[in-house]
Amino acid sequence: MGRRSLAALLLGSVVLAGAASALEEEPFNQVLKPPGALQSVNPPNVVLILADDLGFSDIAPYGSEINTPNLSALAASGVSFTNYHTAANCAPARAMLLTGVDAHLAGVPNIPEMLAPEQRRHAHYRGVLGQNVVTVATLLENAGYHTYMAGKWHLGSTPGLLPSQRGFERTVALADSGADNWEQRPYIPLYDKARWYADGEPYQLPEDFTLRDFWWIKPLSLLTAILETSARSLPTFLFKRCIYLCKPRRLSSTLIWVSMMRVGM
Repeated sequence: MGRRSLAALLLGSVVLAGAASALEEEPFNQVLKPPGALQSVNPPNVVLILADDLGFSDIAPYGSEINTPNLSALAASGVSFTNYHTAANCAPARAMLLTGVDAHLAGVPNIPEMLAPEQRRHAHYRGVLGQNVVTVATLLENAGYHTYMAGKWHLGSTPGLLPSQRGFERTVALADSGADNWEQRPYIPLYDKARWYADGEPYQLPEDFTLRDFWWIKPLSLLTAILETSARSLPTFLFKRCIYLCKPRRLSSTLIWVSMMRVGM
């Protein structure tokens, strides 16, 4: 029952692919109307984890020689995609997963930092999630779900394009392609600062911030708060976007110093 219900929920985003294709000749700002609330006696909780730049067979459930017991346990008790079509880099893949339509239709054919000015003149080449598509978070929110997002967003950084405006009730999101793992600062000179947001408002990271801990502690604290209130009767959708594989090499100055001492440099 749980798996069939979950498959139906995921299908809601896939159905939009057919609806969105009919808009190719229509104004780009036309908004698709989400379907009515899903009917389920016992709707499942959904945790969707996206790891950017991860190869299909890099984890054990899909044939890797690398032992990933926790991911294997999730795959065994959850639902695994077997016919999922992705993109060559992070933002387009994320746009397709959240909307169920091709990245070009969603407005994110490439990460915005790599789009040429000549491309940006076209509506579907802005590098931000268009208003002509509906996210699975919006569909589930309309169906009575709590919807949470934690991690890298990179689908638009202006107020109207943040995840808090695309169906997510509570969010802790990085608007850029990446940032420092240990401090609130950019990792490349394309950005003047690291743009973090919580529930749509600029967010100042704590002094003891580490990216790995922060992006797991925050969503878990939100889920714990739900369990302690009357809202626990509502189903929950959590979208967790991992950045570790996309930007794995950023180390703190302390760790760099320790590593240099160990090798005698």
